[in-house]
Amino acid sequence: TVNGVAEFTDLGVNFAGQIQIRFRLSSTFVCGIESCWDRSSLLDVQPGQLAQLVVRTNISEYICSATTISPAVEIEVQDASGNLLSTGGTYIVSVSLPANPAGLSGQLSVETVDGIASF
Repeated sequence: TVNGVAEFTDLGVNFAGQIQIRFRLSSTFVCGIESCWDRSSLLDVQPGQLAQLVVRTNISEYICSATTISPAVEIEVQDASGNLLSTGGTYIVSVSLPANPAGLSGQLSVETVDGIASF
């Protein structure tokens, strides 16, 4: 503490959701007891910016030509901490085969629903 102010310069939260944060002042010099002040608050931590796409579905190594991939491929839109970006708008996710652009069929771009794109 400096001039009675405690400063926490490196605190961080790496997940989204509602959390309870608690601060406790402990001193035998204040109030003559070990702990005389306790404060907690609920914080609503929002996800960060889009940082990664994560395949949510196990895809088989082998897919037969001219068939539909099953189960549907699901892609999660996440921030850098792995939080699903399920609020704050939608994203458009596209799929392609760089080596053979004409080799895919079906809907190749979809909008996310609750942070998940389903193909």
